[in-house]
Amino acid sequence: MQIHTLILGMCMTNCYIVSADGTHCVMIDPASDADRIIAEIEKHAYTPDAIFLTHAHFDHIYALPELLSRYDIPVYLHKNDVPFLTDMRLNLSQSLFYTPFVFTEEVHALSDGDTLHAGGTDFSVLHTPGHTPGSVCFINDAEKIIFSGDTLFASTVGRTDFPGGDTATLLKSLKKLSALGDTADYTVYPGHNAATTLSREKRYNEYLQ
Repeated sequence: MQIHTLILGMCMTNCYIVSADGTHCVMIDPASDADRIIAEIEKHAYTPDAIFLTHAHFDHIYALPELLSRYDIPVYLHKNDVPFLTDMRLNLSQSLFYTPFVFTEEVHALSDGDTLHAGGTDFSVLHTPGHTPGSVCFINDAEKIIFSGDTLFASTVGRTDFPGGDTATLLKSLKKLSALGDTADYTVYPGHNAATTLSREKRYNEYLQ
């Protein structure tokens, strides 16, 4: 599996372009700088299948309009975060960004346990609320990979002091993630900063103890 990481925008968000077959790809969290995302896709001659959103804060979705003007592909987001797309307070663009942002095009609403096929492989959807009500992790069991968004980072976790955040809920979500590592280790690709492993976080991350 090829995982191309682009660090984008004022929040230095990790946007992932993932391809399991070398032909098709899926974009995860297109933060901003659509031209850089498009250039990376064209560099590898990929055909995009879909856009996956781990949650709907502005720093994970800002490139959506430009990308969808170029690619006729579906966007997937958990149903509980769909209202964030059209609410500048919820998606934080009103308070944290100089250009308030709303997105009004149709998205495909996800639920916990859904399976998606994109980029030549399958991803399962694990609902991990806490950072936002609709935060999810996209899990590829074939390669033992988790795209964790802002739920889990190396040595820490996502903030819960934004609208819709809740610490107790996040801790329950982390227990669900931690349980995945009981039978196998997973590489974790977070929404910000460096990749890690589930085994490392279970050992050193105080929030998974």
